Amino acid sequence: MVVRYFVDSVSGARFQGEVDVVNNGRRPLAGWQIVVALEGDEVTAVQNASGFDSNGILLMQPATSTEVVPADGGTLRVFFTALGPRTIPLACAFNQVNCQ
Repeated sequence: MVVRYFVDSVSGARFQGEVDVVNNGRRPLAGWQIVVALEGDEVTAVQNASGFDSNGILLMQPATSTEVVPADGGTLRVFFTALGPRTIPLACAFNQVNCQ
């Protein structure tokens, strides 16, 4: 599995972040969780997942119970918009696999 974090765009204090997951395994990944620690930031939107921000920790999970990351190179892309000074997270992980 490969997990990557990107900053797609920055405009003033607002930025769009992205977490990409490539599942190189033989089984689909269901019931996943993404954690992104953005101390001092406020997340205003999440796309391709459900999520909430609690004290600078963004927790994201599948939007529906049937959503999976397909096997054999399947990709998940989750986007979020945030306000604040920190564009690079203190921590980022997908199912406890750290982002690159």
